[in-house]
Amino acid sequence: GLSYWDLDGSEFVFYDKSFNSGVRLDEGYIDEEVRIYGESLTGIPTWGSLKVRVHSHDDLHLVSAVEPVNGTGARVAYWRCDYVECGRHYADKAGTKEVSDQDLAAANSVWNSIDALAGIGLAEKAAVDSAGRAYDALQTGDADLRILIPEAAKNKLAAARKAVRDDEALVNAFNNAIRQVHGTGVAEEQQVVEAQAAFEALKNGTTDQTKIPGVVTQEAMNKLTAAVNKVREEKNQIAEVMNKINALPANPGVADEAAVNAARTAYNALTPDQQRLVTNLSKLTGAESSVLSAKAAAQAAADEAAAKAEAEAAKAAAAAQFSLNVANGSSVPLQVKKSSKNVMVEEIADGDSLASATSANANIVKASVSGSRVVLKAGKKTGKAAVTVTSAMGGTVTFTVKVQKGKVTTKGVKVPKAKITMKKGEKLDLKARLNPITSPDKLKFSTASKKIAAVSGKGIVTAKGVGKVKITIKAGSKKKVVTVTVTN
Repeated sequence: GLSYWDLDGSEFVFYDKSFNSGVRLDEGYIDEEVRIYGESLTGIPTWGSLKVRVHSHDDLHLVSAVEPVNGTGARVAYWRCDYVECGRHYADKAGTKEVSDQDLAAANSVWNSIDALAGIGLAEKAAVDSAGRAYDALQTGDADLRILIPEAAKNKLAAARKAVRDDEALVNAFNNAIRQVHGTGVAEEQQVVEAQAAFEALKNGTTDQTKIPGVVTQEAMNKLTAAVNKVREEKNQIAEVMNKINALPANPGVADEAAVNAARTAYNALTPDQQRLVTNLSKLTGAESSVLSAKAAAQAAADEAAAKAEAEAAKAAAAAQFSLNVANGSSVPLQVKKSSKNVMVEEIADGDSLASATSANANIVKASVSGSRVVLKAGKKTGKAAVTVTSAMGGTVTFTVKVQKGKVTTKGVKVPKAKITMKKGEKLDLKARLNPITSPDKLKFSTASKKIAAVSGKGIVTAKGVGKVKITIKAGSKKKVVTVTVTN
């Protein structure tokens, strides 16, 4: 049966028709006419009564209560009386109000619209807005029929409105983020990441908002996709460059120059924004320095080798040019205990000179150098010994000295040419030599006409006048005649 209703901490206590004691309206009062007295909200006994006929336990409903109106300090209670005539019951100068069928219909319509909400956020924005407007319209002036809506429904509407607002905030965040994207690649990677995050947040809203028509435009999707692809493409380019750099050896040399240059070319092809993301640039610059150092070292080695080769070639040429007035492999006689300085340089390169003369058997003959001559000193014993004469640039001539008891006699005089043509004023060395070269005899030179050609004691001919003259060279009993023709 009906019992108590709690209004702001006060109870309405229902009495039976004799007013003697507080009782519950139970089945015994069905179809009986009773007067119900209640205490006011302030605990003061009631000033009036309601005459009702109880038909069932649910005939009399206390619907709700609202805040004080008109500054009276009282609260308005809305009553609903089913199947009976209801009057007005006043309590504490501010009465309770009967809820009309029209009021209930309006509230029920709002309740139904709220109950129909699925709680899917922006996807049902129109339904949420409509239900919200209808709910707000329940309050007009002093009347506030919103109290007829159950708290659960009110909470559901509030949650639905919040879900719409939250989803709209996500949409706004995405739109703001996509406006910051301009398709410039890694230069705006952070903006692209934020736009992606905002897009993913749309998917994780109350529902997947990206599937709601019109929420995300195709233009925005195309813009985001292009920007993401541009960033990915440029980062791939950066990765390729970094891979080229990482593939370089720790200490590259000349052989790695092509790989280093290829890495540098790839790096230079990047934009400044891309280059700033290459984190191993120091390895590339280090590799370039290493290659330059290796090239410098290689060039220095090559230059040194070239210089050495050149020197060796020059030395070889000088050695090949070196010769004495004794043929390599020849043999010369020398009397025991005698010496000779007749062996001398016949041809030698510029800058070259005699360096040494050594004997294979110093007991037979000793050898040394003196300026451009080779000094030979025979020992007390006869025999043979090889003498090797070496120039400073490595030229060598080896000949055999045969030490004998008897005196070395001149067998003849040798000259390169027996007939010579000279121009007036020229000088020429006859290059006469004894045969054998170790003969103790002296060469003597004479001319048939000093007017045509003069000759010195060393065999130097000077052309004086036009004509032909004979130059005689004597040594011991031997002589050699050289014919000199002088022309203008």
